[in-house]
Order: sequence, then C-alpha cells, then structure tokens
Amino acid sequence: IDDKDVILNKIIEVAKGYKIEDINIVKKLEEALIYKIDDNLKAEILKSMSPNTKEEKPYTPLDYTPCKDKIKSYNRIIFGAPGTGKSFQLKQESTDGNHFANIERVTFHPDYSYGQFVGNYKPVSDDEGRIRYEYVPGPFMRTLVKALESGKKGDSAEKFLLIVEEINRAKVAAVFGDMFQLLDRTDAGDSVYEIQASEDVRRYLARELGGTKENYTSIKIPNNMYIWATMNSADQGVFPMDTAFKRRWEFTYIGINENDDKISIDNLPVKNSEGNEIEWNILRKSINNMLLKECKVNEDKLLGPFFISGEVFKNATSNTDAFFNAFNSKVLMYLFEDAGKMHQKKLFAGIDQNELTFSKVCEDFKTRGTAIFGNSFQLVKE
Repeated sequence: IDDKDVILNKIIEVAKGYKIEDINIVKKLEEALIYKIDDNLKAEILKSMSPNTKEEKPYTPLDYTPCKDKIKSYNRIIFGAPGTGKSFQLKQESTDGNHFANIERVTFHPDYSYGQFVGNYKPVSDDEGRIRYEYVPGPFMRTLVKALESGKKGDSAEKFLLIVEEINRAKVAAVFGDMFQLLDRTDAGDSVYEIQASEDVRRYLARELGGTKENYTSIKIPNNMYIWATMNSADQGVFPMDTAFKRRWEFTYIGINENDDKISIDNLPVKNSEGNEIEWNILRKSINNMLLKECKVNEDKLLGPFFISGEVFKNATSNTDAFFNAFNSKVLMYLFEDAGKMHQKKLFAGIDQNELTFSKVCEDFKTRGTAIFGNSFQLVKE
C-alpha cells in the first residue's frame, strides 16, 4: 500500500540510515498491492539490509594508561627564531625509532577554529550526490579515538602523535576550547581532569569505539596520545598565549646556530668586500651580528640556518639568477620589510640613501654583494 511504503521509506532512510533502493528483497514486492510480512520474510529483509549497515561494536572499558614507557614530554612546544629547524627537528624526533603508529600534522592559521580542530557537524555527500549532515572529526578527535581504540590492547597499545605547526598563529584558547582542560597530565601521562563530552562527541565515540553514548559521558586524553607543536614568536600576526595555557606545555628552545652544521653551503655567488665568494653560515651570522649590534633587533628576529631551504642552494653557482631571485624574495625582503624595517638606513648603509628602495637593494646585492650593508659590516669568522 502506497501509504505504508512511504512510511517504510522514512523508517529505513531517516531513522536507520538505510536506502530503500539498496534492499533487493523489497523491490521484488513492489508488484503486489498488498503483502504480508511474516517472520521468515522479515528475517530475509533484515539479512538483505545487513551488508549496508555497520554492526555495533560491543563496549570495552577504556584504559587511559595503557603504556608504561614515555617517549618525551606528552605536550611540548619547540620554539625559536625563523629558520632554526623547528619542524625539521620534530619530524626527525617523531620518525626516529618508529615510536608512533600514526602521526597527524596540522597547521594553525588565524581563521582556524574549534570545529576544524576537534570536530563539528558538516554537510557531506554520498557517491550519488545526496547531502546529509554528520559529525566530522578534526585532527584532535581522530588522534584521540585512535589512541583510545589502541589502548584496549593493554601493554601492546600503540602510540599516536598530533603535530601542530605554528600553534600561536591561531587563537589557541578558542581552538582547543574545552579540550584545553585535558592538557593537564598526571605522572602516568593521562589527563588529570576529565571533561563532560557533548552529545555530538558522545554519539561519535559510541559509533567508533562501541557501546552507547551513555558510556562516554566524560573523556580524558590517554597516555599513548602525544601533542607536539612548533612556535615562532617572530611571525607577524601571531596571537599571545596566556599563562594557563603555557604551563601545560614543556617548551624547548632551539638556539639561532644550534643546527647550522646540518646545512653548510660553500661558495655562494655572493661577493664580500674583497670579491671572494661567501659560505652561507658566515653570511647569515654576519647579518645577524649587524642586526644585533647596529639595529638592536631581538634574537627571535634573526636568521636561522634553515631560513632558506637547502634546495635553493643546490644549483646556486650554476644558476645564479634562480639563486638571487630566491635570496631576494626570502632574505632581503625579510630584512627590508620585517626585521630591519625600522632600521633600513643603518642596515643598508652601503646604498645611496636617496635611492633606498627594495628594488635597489636587490639590484645592488647581485652586483656588489655585502657592500650594500656599508663599512660597518664585517664577516664573522667560523
């Protein structure tokens, strides 16, 4: 009967998420105007529906301290001047030793939100283009669920890492939201305090981890979930962190010359006052020395060894135009528009002050080299 068929459609598609057209047993009944569904036919219909459903997982109590060993700090932020190799160090530490079963990386930006980081309801479409709303987890919730699921294995539980690049380029208090409370860790590594999970989160956890939403009224971070981040306080447009947020992290500082042995490039096509080519680290340290002494610039504005990617240096001598284009757009622009913006006349004392423009700086640097910095500029000896 048409009325009953409409009701059946709504029960299947809306209440349970099944699509009526996917159930072959129902299609063969369409020829009949009236039909009776007995227990056998009911069982056949349910069986035909089962391939399109996700069987509910049984509930297993969560273990928030499955791991007995600790890699490094559970919450840590690596910070330093631009180009000091913060991301490089995190990548190296996270991959050496294969400690983590999964590593997820996210980069914060000024418009990044709680919904993107933790999760939110969003419109999604199926293969046929039909739109529906469902809870879509963000990198934090994805990592948390993987860690909690693995924690059920006990001593054989795997570790999971969430890396946040440029953590202070977003409003971290708003991005972490109520998850901020979970960052306090015990000596064993799990959250000191639990938080009450929202209805959306409870339903999502029940679907992914098993049981019902009543099993997840509160949540904590387990000790097999690590959160590591990078921070560069010299970036423009960064947001300050409050003390309450900072004290939940271990901060590791990378000095301005700490990793210079990992990128040593000789014979750049840049001339010194004697017409000789200069090694990158000597040039970088000499510019930093001038920024510190002549311009009184803070250390977080200095140039780190990775300020320019090593790829730029590979063909520096054979393709000088490409090198100078990269150097101009990265180093000279940073000095002219950012680090030395308030001290342009001191920093570029070797250029006629009446012609001091960025284009003039780039043009003179290619032909005159370090002479653009004036007579006070001296090369730092290794």
